[in-house]
Amino acid sequence: MTDRLLTLAHALDAFGDVPLADLQRQALEIAAWRAALPERLRYPATSALRQALAAAVAWELIDENPAKKAGKNPQPKAREIRPLTVEELGRVVGELGDAAHGPLVNFAAETGLRPCEWLALERRDVDRAGRVMYVEREHVAGETKAYLKATASRQAFR
Repeated sequence: MTDRLLTLAHALDAFGDVPLADLQRQALEIAAWRAALPERLRYPATSALRQALAAAVAWELIDENPAKKAGKNPQPKAREIRPLTVEELGRVVGELGDAAHGPLVNFAAETGLRPCEWLALERRDVDRAGRVMYVEREHVAGETKAYLKATASRQAFR
């Protein structure tokens, strides 16, 4: 089951038995349901409900989306990720006890590349003289493909 379906399940538990014609007039009930959700579920569950009800509007099953009338659904701020300190990174590499993987851990940590990016790197992507590395491909679902980011957002890592 996808994350979207799992979050929609919360709305189905609350409103699954309510006919659409009745649900259309229940913006206040939807707002109360949203407020009672745990904070970590509030945004995704409400988004899933809003999307499902937007489809009902598009299919002309209801006139208005009651989840939109229930109020804004602000996306929570992303949690700040604290990078490992040099000492912590050293302990991780030391615990690996594997000379082959230690440099890879250091490389990934120092560059900040995503695994899909560093898995697809080739020798031609590294300009040792210029001390630059280019990310041109990504490795996703067992396949290496050309990187799909817009040219403007691609970067050379120094």
